[in-house]
Amino acid sequence: MEKNAIQKNLPRMGNAWVSRSAGFRYTLGIMLWVACSVLPISAEERRSDSRSLSDLFGDVLSENALEICRRARQQPLESRFQTLFGHVFPPETENVRISIDFLPTNPSPPVAEKDGSAKSPLLATEAQNRLPSGGSLVSPALELVETARRLGKLEELRDEIKRRSPTGIEQIKARDAMLLLVVAATANFEQYGIQLNEFMTLVRESPITDPVRASEVVVVWHGVSQEQTRTEIRDLLLLLREQMKFDGNSHRERVKRHIFTLNHLLDEQLVQSGSTPPEQTTGESSEYWHPVSRRTAHTRGEGFPDPAWSVTPTRARHISSHDDDYLYFASPLRGNYEIEGDLTTFGYREIRLAVGTIWAGPLYDHERLSWGNFRRELPHLKLDKRFSNFGEHMHVRVVVRDGQRTTSINGRDVFTSAQGPKSDPWVAAHSPWPASGEMQNVRITGNPEIPEELDLIANPDLPGWLPYYDESAGQSGSNWNVSEQRPSTLLERLNPFADRSTPILIGRTSNAPRGSSQESLLRYHRPMLEDGTIEYEFYYKAGELEVFPAVDRLAIVFDSDRVGIHWITDGKFDTTGVDPANFHPVSNDQPIPLTPNAWNRIRLSLKGDNLEVALNEQSIFTRKLEPENLRTFGLFHYSDRTTAMIRNLRWRGEWPRELPPVNRQELADLTLEQTLDRGPELPVVFEHDFSRGLPLEKIWISGK
Repeated sequence: MEKNAIQKNLPRMGNAWVSRSAGFRYTLGIMLWVACSVLPISAEERRSDSRSLSDLFGDVLSENALEICRRARQQPLESRFQTLFGHVFPPETENVRISIDFLPTNPSPPVAEKDGSAKSPLLATEAQNRLPSGGSLVSPALELVETARRLGKLEELRDEIKRRSPTGIEQIKARDAMLLLVVAATANFEQYGIQLNEFMTLVRESPITDPVRASEVVVVWHGVSQEQTRTEIRDLLLLLREQMKFDGNSHRERVKRHIFTLNHLLDEQLVQSGSTPPEQTTGESSEYWHPVSRRTAHTRGEGFPDPAWSVTPTRARHISSHDDDYLYFASPLRGNYEIEGDLTTFGYREIRLAVGTIWAGPLYDHERLSWGNFRRELPHLKLDKRFSNFGEHMHVRVVVRDGQRTTSINGRDVFTSAQGPKSDPWVAAHSPWPASGEMQNVRITGNPEIPEELDLIANPDLPGWLPYYDESAGQSGSNWNVSEQRPSTLLERLNPFADRSTPILIGRTSNAPRGSSQESLLRYHRPMLEDGTIEYEFYYKAGELEVFPAVDRLAIVFDSDRVGIHWITDGKFDTTGVDPANFHPVSNDQPIPLTPNAWNRIRLSLKGDNLEVALNEQSIFTRKLEPENLRTFGLFHYSDRTTAMIRNLRWRGEWPRELPPVNRQELADLTLEQTLDRGPELPVVFEHDFSRGLPLEKIWISGK
C-alpha cells in the first residue's frame, strides 16, 4: 500500500503522523487502557496492569486528550469520573497527568454536533451574522474537575491530589495545577489567590521542559473562563506570553496563539471595564468594514483561535489573531482613488493598507520594507533611504492612478506596483499574527469605479485565491493555475473545437494514489458577505474531469445520478475522524441535468442564509447555511483521480454601488473639519512686520 493511502487511516500524535507500528501500538494501548479503567478489578491489579501497559506502549495516552474526552462524554457520570480519574491519576506512578488538545476551528456541523462548538471563553457574540466556533481547549483534567463537581466528589479529588508526591518539575506543576482547579471549583477564591501566587513562582523560576505547557495552559484557560478569577489570572497569562514571545518551537505554535489571544482579549476587557469584563465580540464589523482571516487546513485543523476586531467611529483595532487577518472595505474598487490613514507602527502593533491583496509597510529596523499578498509574505525590500524615526503612528497613503498603485509613508513613496483592470479589486487593512494593530482616520477619496461583476480568474497569477491544503497556485506548474491556451492534449482530444481565447483555470491531478480521496480546494479570499451569485462553466467527464462548488466546508458534489454534501476535512491536520471520502446524499426528485464530455454551467446563489445551486439552469440543491458557515467560495475536487477545469468564473454581489462621502465613512475622523467649521473665519491674507518681533498672540511656536 502506498504511503499516502496509509496516512489517512493513522492517528495523529502532536503535529506528526505516527508510523504503522506506532499507530497499532497506539490504538491497542487505548483499547487496553479503557478496558482496564472500567473493569471491576482491585486497585492493586489495576496498578499492575497499568504498569504493564506503560512498559509495552509508553505514555501515548498523554497525547490523546481529545479522544479521551470524547470517550468519557459518552459514558454515565460515574463511569466518566472513573475514566477521567484513571487518565489524570495514572495508578502506576505518583505523577499527575495533564494533557491538552484543541478542537478544530470552524468545524463542519457533524463535528460540531459531536464535539460541541465551544469557543474561546472570552469570545461571546456574533459578528456579521457569523458565529465563532471551535478552537477551544480540551483537557481530561478540566473534564474531571467538572464531573467531580457534579457528583459532589471534589473532596475526593483534592485528597488524591494531596496524596501524590511527584518528583519532576513538570509533574509538580501538574499536581499544583490540578489543586488550583479544584480550589476554584469550590469557590474558595481567597485560597485560590494564595495558591496561584505559589504556582506563578514555580512557573517563573523553573526551566521550561514541556513544549506544550499543558499545566499552565489549563490554569489560565480555566482562570479566564471564570469571572471571579479573571483579574488574578492576568499576571500568569502575561508571564506565559513573555516566555513564549521569542520561542520558535513549532510544536508549541497553536498554544502560543491561544495564549496571545487570551492575553489580548483579557486586557481589552479589563481596560474597558475596570475589572468586570463586558461581553466581547469576535470580529465586530460595521456597515463598510468586515473582518476576514487567512484560513487553511493547517490553521483550522490545529484549532488556531478566531480573530477579534473592534470597529468604532474613527478607529479600527485588531485585537487578536487567527493567522494573517484583514479588515475589508465593503465594495470592490477600480479606476483612480486614494486610501489613507494613521496606522500604528511597531512593537507587535503592525498594520498595513492592502490594495489588490498586496500590502506593504516598514520593518522595525527602519531600513527594509515588508510586503506580501493574501497567500504569503514575500522577501523584504531594501529601502533607498533609512527612515529616521517613527512615532506611535505613521501616516500611510495608497494612491491608485492610471493602472499603478503607490504606497507612501509619512509623505515618502516607498512601494509601487501595477493595479490594472485585471488586478484584484478589494481594499483592506492587513494585520499579521501576532500583531494587534490599529488604524484611525481612514478615508477613501477620488473617483473609483465600483463594478457590478467581477471576473475571478482574469489575472493568471490568481492573486485572490488561496489553496486550502499544501498546494500551490498562480504559477506555471502549480497545482492550480490559469492557462490562456488549451491546457492539455486531454481537452484537445475531448473537445477539439474549444475556444482558444478563453482562460481556463486548471486544478491538476496530484501524485496521490488513485482512490486515496486526496482533497483539493482552492478558495477565493473575500467571502460572500452579501447576497450574490457566482457562475462558472466546468468541463465534465466522469471519473476524469470533475469539480464542485464549495461554501466554507460545505461542498456540493454530484454526478448524473445523485447530488449530496461532502464535508471538507483538514487533511493531515484533521483530528475529527471524518472520512475524506464522506458523501451525504440529499433527496432530489428530478434527474440531474449533467452533460458528459462537455462544458456545463453552475450558478451558486446566496440570499440571506439561503443557498441554491443550479446546474445548467436547473436547481439541484438548496440549504440554509449554518451561522458558523463563513461563506467563503471555493472549488473542490479529488486530486488523486480527477482534474478540474473551469472557465468564465464571475461573481455579481449586492455590495454598495457608490463610495460614501468622507463625512459618512465611519473610520474618517472629522474633528479638524468640524473645528474649522465652528471657529472664526480665517483671513485669506496675514500681514505682519517681523522687524517688530513675533506676534505671539497669533503664532504658536514649538521645537528648538
